[in-house]
Amino acid sequence: MCSPAKLLAELYIVIVESIKSFIKNNNMISSAALAYYGIFASIPMLILAALFLVNYFTSSMGAVAGLKKITSIVLPDQQDVILKEAFTLSSLNGSWGIVGIVACVWSITPLMSTLRIIFANIFREENRRPFFVELAIDVVVVFLFLLILISLVIGEIVYSHVTSVIVNYIPFVYQLIVLSTNLLISIAALTAFFYVLIPVRTSFWNILAGVMLTSVLWAVVKPSFAYFIVINPHFGFAFGSLKTILLIILWVYMSFFILLIGVEFTAHMHRRGIVSLKYLIEIHGGKIHNVLLYKYASVYNASDVVFQQGDAGSEMYYILGGAVQITEGDTVIYELNEGQIFGEAGMLLNSSRTETATVITDNTFLLPINEAAFGVLSQYDPQLVVLLFKEMAKKLGLQHYHK
Repeated sequence: MCSPAKLLAELYIVIVESIKSFIKNNNMISSAALAYYGIFASIPMLILAALFLVNYFTSSMGAVAGLKKITSIVLPDQQDVILKEAFTLSSLNGSWGIVGIVACVWSITPLMSTLRIIFANIFREENRRPFFVELAIDVVVVFLFLLILISLVIGEIVYSHVTSVIVNYIPFVYQLIVLSTNLLISIAALTAFFYVLIPVRTSFWNILAGVMLTSVLWAVVKPSFAYFIVINPHFGFAFGSLKTILLIILWVYMSFFILLIGVEFTAHMHRRGIVSLKYLIEIHGGKIHNVLLYKYASVYNASDVVFQQGDAGSEMYYILGGAVQITEGDTVIYELNEGQIFGEAGMLLNSSRTETATVITDNTFLLPINEAAFGVLSQYDPQLVVLLFKEMAKKLGLQHYHK
């Protein structure tokens, strides 16, 4: 089991790499694109939810109250504009048959498609499916999100009935429930959201870590945004009657900005082992993260044999610190130091070792990298792999020189 020091060291690396990846993936631009699609998709999504709730579950008043509560988590106080428009359109009898529903679904698919592309980019997953298969997936995702939204609204309606009973008997408990409701709702919604869109299988705890970060950031930023509007009542004055739309766009942009931070964090929690390997390679096991050396690296002393000629080769080794001597029979071929690699031929070719590797200094730290880790590392950071190949080329030059 990992010690707290190792967990903190890994968490530090995950946060640093998440920030770097957020910038590298141009997620500020992605947030702007999602805000654009999100504004146009919000009304048809709420229309579909309102149609179902009013016709099959509750009254229009109950649906309005439930949807307002749920949408208040991701929209500012100006959400009434979107809700009013959605319920006005959904109440037009006879105009929302199959054609109307198809039009709404079609209006939402660009948002879902863009979200899936961005999630795949963050998780380094290539999309090779045909166009119509992708379109079908987008439609399925739309209905899954609609189901999540409707479930949350129904849960909110049930919650309101339960708390209305509690408040009459235990008022202080009611206050505690009210304080925690928004956070719990956002966690539940985001967890379902992440499970639907994340393109790889990852553990529940990785998803929960990203969800918690996103929820906490939302909980902090939302009142800050509201306070900013209060102390700047003339903000957006130049937009006149469009001021409300401006504020909605700004908040939706900030919401997607926060969401993508959470997705990046989830992705790096998912591949934290590879991220830690990359970090150790880049800093050669620097002092700040020595605690991770004993988790990912192996320590050797002088005269220790790493592998012998004829052994099966399944890993290559990166020297984080110390020195290693490579011999063939009784002949010393070369010596390798910090920042160099060896054993790559056996790993890449899955063949027997043609040489013997012996440590020549105490406290030599070697980072083993197997073929699977090398493949993920090459996908995650191609530039780092190029540097490793350059080290291989230098070593081949040394080997040729000694021969």
